Amino acid sequence: MSAVAANVAEPSTRTSEPGPRLSPELEEAIVEIARSERALDDVLHRASRLHESNIQHDPHSCLVCFTQR
Repeated sequence: MSAVAANVAEPSTRTSEPGPRLSPELEEAIVEIARSERALDDVLHRASRLHESNIQHDPHSCLVCFTQR
């Protein structure tokens, strides 16, 4: 057997084993946290784009300026 053939993984016939599942409440909380993180990323990205566009703005109301202080 060649070295390449020895490193090729065989397809697994094993299925996932049943294990403890997340409660619906915990799963819902995790999904909500993920949504909130995406929304926050969007807000910060928009704030960064506006700041970089050099539009005259009040540094006290700019998230980028605020974080640089």
